[in-house]
Amino acid sequence: MASIQFSRSNATTVWANATNCTASHTYTIQVYSGGTWWDKVTNLYGKASYLKSFSVSGSDSYSARLWDETIHGVAATGSIPKWETSNDVKVIIKNYLNVTTELTDGSYTGQADTSFSIMTSGTQYQTYANQYIFKYYTLSSENYSRTHGVNEPIVIKAGLQVKVYYETEVLPHPYMVTIFIDGSAGQSTTNTTNTQSSIVVSSLPAYALYANDYDFQYAKVRNSSIQYSANSTIALIANSTTYIDLYFKTKTLAVAPVITQVTTTSTTALVSWSKNGGTKGVWVIYYGLSSASMASGGYVTSSPATITGLTPGKTYIFYIQNYVSPTDTANSTAVTTVTKDAIGYFAWTNDDATNIKPGQPVKNLTAAAWRNLIAKVAACGGSTASIPSASSGTPITANHFNQMRDAISGLTGAGSVASSVISGTSKILASQFANSPTALKEAMNRAISAKNNE
Repeated sequence: MASIQFSRSNATTVWANATNCTASHTYTIQVYSGGTWWDKVTNLYGKASYLKSFSVSGSDSYSARLWDETIHGVAATGSIPKWETSNDVKVIIKNYLNVTTELTDGSYTGQADTSFSIMTSGTQYQTYANQYIFKYYTLSSENYSRTHGVNEPIVIKAGLQVKVYYETEVLPHPYMVTIFIDGSAGQSTTNTTNTQSSIVVSSLPAYALYANDYDFQYAKVRNSSIQYSANSTIALIANSTTYIDLYFKTKTLAVAPVITQVTTTSTTALVSWSKNGGTKGVWVIYYGLSSASMASGGYVTSSPATITGLTPGKTYIFYIQNYVSPTDTANSTAVTTVTKDAIGYFAWTNDDATNIKPGQPVKNLTAAAWRNLIAKVAACGGSTASIPSASSGTPITANHFNQMRDAISGLTGAGSVASSVISGTSKILASQFANSPTALKEAMNRAISAKNNE
């Protein structure tokens, strides 16, 4: 609640000291005379306190008030004392803590041009000197430009105001820092002269000593479960040591590789990858049909890496690991790829060595086997449009043989195929169908093998 006090510096000059005002309100100092309230000081705004002088017509006492224009009501009342010929002057003492915080005002009344001490009763010195540290005082007569010590006298002048400054006592906030590396306690350092009530973890000298060579994990205050990051602030206790533990771990050198592509055949995989900037350790490729059955494919040093012996038509998982130490590894993202289904090898019968040879009946070359051979050519990417079909009882002609021979010879990997035959001139031999390096069966199976290994 606002209050106002009045004093005189002479018979017609009045000083008003308004305190505890609302800074956002506008005030007017008014004096009551002749049945009317007269405005003496107007437009007081933006502060919590005001020290203002104004004139009155004589030495008599007057009723006076602080009028709140914002709420249009009385903020505080007071009275202007009658001027006494004793010429006593009231000096206002303004007290501050840590420069800006306002404390309770004091005052001293005495004869003009005499002096008093800041330690005199009424100045509030005795109250605040027991709680805080006295720093200095300044005088309005010097535009507050000079500082004075506690023992310097104050000469009383009309309208004089004194500003006295105190500071909060600075107490030590000691702390001890212990370094933990990979969970093991190491060096400890103690600071007993610190006066700050808190500290940022990264500003600790011990932090700077280890942060470049080790990976910082977290900080803890001893016997607390709270984990602090490097940018966190830890509160310290006055006159009591705070135990701070800093946890580091050995730097991780492994870098996760990157798999860029996996291409498969029915039994092989070609894995394209990069070290992703890694320079330490070795790189190992892993593969398997499930995450629980991964097998090592050995060390890899360059891209692409090849895995053989896979099962056709299966879904495989691949990843590459950068291995630096048992506790320092980094894996690439796993890539899942399906191997191609293998094309089965061709046979005319269940025992071509016995059934496809001189002296055996031509009927052992069945129409079903012929149609199967056409399908194998198509599976290997060959053209089958010109190959004659076959049905049970239909004889195999030179055209049958030649068209099939030409289709197979055009397949990748088929190799040498028996020569074409001439109708009515050449005989078609059993060795041209099987059991010979150039036979249709052997050439077809070489093409199938090549296709399965693409």
